Amino acid sequence: MLKKWRRSLALLLVFLFLMPATALADYATLDYVSLGDSVAAGYDPYTQTDQTSYADLINEALRDAGVPGTYLKAGVTAYTSNDLLRQVTLNSTVRNRLNKSELVTITIGANDLLPILIWANTEPLRLDTYPGKVGKLTLALLYKTLPADDFLSTVLAMEIRIMRSKVELTINTIKWLPGKNPKIYLMGYYNPFPYIPEAAEALSAANSQLKLAAAATGAKFVPTVDSINYMTHLVLLPQDPIHLNPLGHEVVAELFLNRIAADFQITLN
Repeated sequence: MLKKWRRSLALLLVFLFLMPATALADYATLDYVSLGDSVAAGYDPYTQTDQTSYADLINEALRDAGVPGTYLKAGVTAYTSNDLLRQVTLNSTVRNRLNKSELVTITIGANDLLPILIWANTEPLRLDTYPGKVGKLTLALLYKTLPADDFLSTVLAMEIRIMRSKVELTINTIKWLPGKNPKIYLMGYYNPFPYIPEAAEALSAANSQLKLAAAATGAKFVPTVDSINYMTHLVLLPQDPIHLNPLGHEVVAELFLNRIAADFQITLN
């Protein structure tokens, strides 16, 4: 009986030795890069400076949990998906840090849509001032052949698909770097334009495409719309609801951290 018990113990030890290590044990450090627009940057329109953002709070939580690593906050106010793609393609500082990173978060897409939504609500509508990526000839053809409501929804759908393609290329560009193949988390947007009638539907469509972009590239999609919209008056700046207030950044950071802690098997404080 004792011999049988010892044999079972030996087999158990061998099994434990051969088991894959925990996710965090695969990394000596957890180097983090935050990418995106003014939300990632923590832009404060009142001071017109970058303040504490959800990315700063994520980094703080990781370090408080005893996880070593570096941090680069590379979000830039007013960035569109095209700007972000150019940054990860051409900015050597950002590329070098991405190449050494294990964790990347991305918030992008709202600025692709905001100029179009503002344009669509300006009277009279002028095709020659259209601020999006859809070509002028295509735009003119759609305007002549579609009712007004269908025209705007069609144009927005085209712009959202263009945005998705840029986001997918951005994520793949990061993954093609010869470094550590980081885990990438893509934020789904809350509605930052509650005063624009068409915004809620447009952001819903954008989130659907961002979720597909994440699935197509192996990134993790982190939805925020339900959590933020549930308490809009508490988490958005009252005079500038495009941006989060400090509580809003805390809410978004927690949504990211729930996924990050599970994936890297980190116990947060």
